[in-house]
Amino acid sequence: MDSFAFIIHPIDPKRDVSRKFPFLGKALNERQIDFFSTYFPPVYISEIEGITSKTTGKQVKGWFLACPYTPRRMM
Repeated sequence: MDSFAFIIHPIDPKRDVSRKFPFLGKALNERQIDFFSTYFPPVYISEIEGITSKTTGKQVKGWFLACPYTPRRMM
């Protein structure tokens, strides 16, 4: 069985933090969010099973993972 993973991360730190944590989105500026993202652990979102390729017939299994690092922190 083949496997894959999608790693997602915040693109717009202020907007993305505000969606999940409205208070922190208002209280912190983008540089503070960038700094604190270093201390957040990666998050397992879900596992995807039951995908079958129409071409080869192979089954594929995968995972969604969230990386808390902002683009500035990753650079």
